Amino acid sequence: MTDREIITINNKTIINKTFFLRASLFMLFLCAALRLEIGSDYLLYQSIYNSSYEKYLSMGWVYTFESEFFRFLGLSFQYFIAFNSFIFMLGIYILLKKFSNYKYISLLAFLGSYAYFSSFNGFRQYSSISLVIISLILFYDKNKKITAILIFLISLGIHKSSIMFLPLYLFYIIKIRHKNYIIILFICLFSFFLIPDSLKDLLFVKILNLDSFFLDKYSDTESITGLGRSVFNKIFFLFYWLATFIYVIYKYKEKKKLDWIDYIYLVFFIINGFLPFSNIVKRMSYLYEIFSLVIFSRLLTQKFSITTKNVFKIIIFSVFLVRLISTLMNNGDGVVPYKNIFYH
Repeated sequence: MTDREIITINNKTIINKTFFLRASLFMLFLCAALRLEIGSDYLLYQSIYNSSYEKYLSMGWVYTFESEFFRFLGLSFQYFIAFNSFIFMLGIYILLKKFSNYKYISLLAFLGSYAYFSSFNGFRQYSSISLVIISLILFYDKNKKITAILIFLISLGIHKSSIMFLPLYLFYIIKIRHKNYIIILFICLFSFFLIPDSLKDLLFVKILNLDSFFLDKYSDTESITGLGRSVFNKIFFLFYWLATFIYVIYKYKEKKKLDWIDYIYLVFFIINGFLPFSNIVKRMSYLYEIFSLVIFSRLLTQKFSITTKNVFKIIIFSVFLVRLISTLMNNGDGVVPYKNIFYH
């Protein structure tokens, strides 16, 4: 069952599944930690780090303290990058270890969804997001609310964008039934494909005046007008939607309750379905794309026939593999060609 299909031979375990996850993420950590001048943020943040300008740029009290501590120890920016890469990978490890029964599928989705490579271009926000993930797990799954709140505050001290995820803690009191969940899914699908983006932009900026609410996070970014989503973006929205819809339907048939992760992922469809495509929407989607690693694993744990389950595996594997190859062949948003401290 689940990961046994790649870590066993003739029902004999050849590799421990926890070791498999740790080894895989450790290799990805090394690629991130040892990268040299890779990612749009690298040279900018290296200059800020070397100039000790974090405090003057109001980059967050935790991030500033972290930078000052590394400089106090006499460590270069490369060690600073490695530490933040470790924070990001720690959140991924805790999430997949706890909630993914198909870790090899989740790891491929991690690469294919581009969450891993995006962390090269926004390492500060992804460090913050990782702490939000850990905080949510402690809040909902471990019932350690005080610790969870403290970790969330630390995430805010690294990147202020974490404030966008504060409403996710309301699912402790807000519950959504299966039928209502499915209705919301269809409304989001309708809004995503049929409501013009220009109309969403008008509602977002002119009527609700949310342009001023998000300040430079939105107003300094090219709006949806004249930009539009790419075909790949729309295809992947539909791909995520179908996986979630099938998963929720089967959960409804088996009379299994929806949990906080299911609720959180619904927010992804609401954000992308109703808000105009912009930098702020992309930033908000980072967290939900990471939670998609769990959704695909959960889909495969439903009681499908062996044939159906294998078809789903092939589709998921193929889609993320093709996207990964396609993205990397097109420069990978600045992460290709890869350079590290040993080879450049």
